[in-house]
Amino acid sequence: MHDAAATTRPFTLQLAVTLTAVIHPEPDAGGFSAEVPALPGCYTQGETLEEVQANLKEAAEVWLAFRPRPRRAAPRRGRGMKPVSGKRMCRLAAAPGKYPP
Repeated sequence: MHDAAATTRPFTLQLAVTLTAVIHPEPDAGGFSAEVPALPGCYTQGETLEEVQANLKEAAEVWLAFRPRPRRAAPRRGRGMKPVSGKRMCRLAAAPGKYPP
């Protein structure tokens, strides 16, 4: 059997995805605002329907490329691991002559 970690390589996968967007007319401000409900935080706006549709496509592409990743859980303490105090130590260099040695 071979080491899977040594042969695993990242790659880019391109897919055609169909998403539903909601476009809202903005009568007071003029133009349109839009959102993609399946992509939390994916919003945009435009002066015309064509502009807002183009902006939606770009916003969804950017959201999918840089979407928030779920945080990984901290590793559990296992056999052979030392307990951690939670303290952090930091040594700072002082300007010469300012503080006693």
